[in-house]
Amino acid sequence: MATIKDIADRVGISRTAVSRILNHKGSFNYETIQKVEQAARDLNYATPRMNKKNLEQKQKKIAVIMPFQHSPYYSVLIDLMEQAAYDYGYNIILCSSSFNNDYKECMRMLADEEYCGVIFGSYLVELENIITIEKPVVTVGFKANDCFSSVHSDNYASGQIAARHLLSKKCKNLIYISKYAGGLAKDERWSGFESTLSKYDCKVTPYLLNTGNTQADNLEGALMKIALENPGTEGVFAESQRLAMQYIRVVSGLGERIPEDIKIIGYGNPYFTDYGFPRLTLIQENSREIARSTISCLVDEIECGSDVEKREITIPVSLCVNGTT
Repeated sequence: MATIKDIADRVGISRTAVSRILNHKGSFNYETIQKVEQAARDLNYATPRMNKKNLEQKQKKIAVIMPFQHSPYYSVLIDLMEQAAYDYGYNIILCSSSFNNDYKECMRMLADEEYCGVIFGSYLVELENIITIEKPVVTVGFKANDCFSSVHSDNYASGQIAARHLLSKKCKNLIYISKYAGGLAKDERWSGFESTLSKYDCKVTPYLLNTGNTQADNLEGALMKIALENPGTEGVFAESQRLAMQYIRVVSGLGERIPEDIKIIGYGNPYFTDYGFPRLTLIQENSREIARSTISCLVDEIECGSDVEKREITIPVSLCVNGTT
């Protein structure tokens, strides 16, 4: 391990002078200060300034808990959050959970970390789990309760827009497919979809699939069952982009023509629509704005403390019409 003597020998000045420069005392010319600090870096000597900087960096961390579940959606959202956090001078500690199941394990992992606040993108049924956290908390994608700030898309409007678009395409026999962990009763996309269609002469059937770690083959089997049980379906709104694209694959295999026989809408961001054919019609969320607002909201609570009022931030959505409708 390098010592002050090693730095002094390299620069050619006294140990006292090196000590005073590293502790920002005394009056020395700029060139000498630069030489001492460069020698300290070269020799991996931890100066008080470096220790302070490292401590500040260690403390400026945000814990993010997300349910990846083989879904690329969360990878995009995390990348956008990292970009936003960097702009505020924060780093991200990432934990993967399967909704409520792995919460305690995530918090055990975080026990040895110094972090300033938590972002939950993993839907929690047991809200008491996060009430005990003595850090600022923001939920993204859902609202837990009034105790925590939240950022999410306008999910109710998403359902309304999807319903109106399918109605404009003369669809009357419709289904809704969801894996929402909170269930249909708390799924605002379903609420907006169902309430809009209830005003018209339509048949609409909802399906809530297993919200656990369903592997792709099991999910495909569940979607196949839905397709076979609903011959003559004219329109489908899937709660996620992934569900919509897998349903397209299933019904295409059954000989259905898209969009001639059945029209399909998904929900998500536009980053993956180019990878399917036909391109998916999408209720499109503003993922970049969701990420930016989530980080901004949490940083406000971290840096301003109890003076900041809890907020519910709703980000508008839009309709992106492509080849599946």
